[in-house]
Amino acid sequence: MIPSIDGLMLRPQVSHTLHEALSLPFILVHGPIGSGKSSSVALALMGDARPIVWHQVQPWHTDDFVKPFVEAIREISPDFGRRTLAIAENARNDALVAQRLGALLTEELAHLREPIVLVVDDAHLLIEDSQFAGFIESAARTLPQQAHLIVITRASAQFAIGELIAQRRAKPIDANLLRFSLPSVSN
Repeated sequence: MIPSIDGLMLRPQVSHTLHEALSLPFILVHGPIGSGKSSSVALALMGDARPIVWHQVQPWHTDDFVKPFVEAIREISPDFGRRTLAIAENARNDALVAQRLGALLTEELAHLREPIVLVVDDAHLLIEDSQFAGFIESAARTLPQQAHLIVITRASAQFAIGELIAQRRAKPIDANLLRFSLPSVSN
């Protein structure tokens, strides 16, 4: 569920940068606690016509992050993820399987009829889970044109996305952009 934006101050510069970044497949929004990561993304997506899946990571998703993520997507597309779930339920837990699951998820995203925005919020809760990082990195590398993945985290070093940035397939957004400025709060 997308967080409520009631009472939040509109931030045109942040929203503009996020909208521009949504032309790319992968966006990594990172910054310290309370920097406005989730609320900035929610504000930027306000009024977006594409279906939006907002997946809130929980600490208990360690070693089992695929199923809750696919279930979140199924709220919009009920038949989504059958192959991904079948492999996830029968596979051993290791980094290579996690990478394959990320690629398989994006193959299934390619079959959706309409564009979609996927948001993974509080990804830092799984910072110790190298399989989660491998899954996200693999998905980010293979996202189809109609899918966009936004990962919100406190730990930018959690994901190795330098190659994606160089290929113009990813955009990092950090606390410097999210920081309030005097002009933004005085209007």
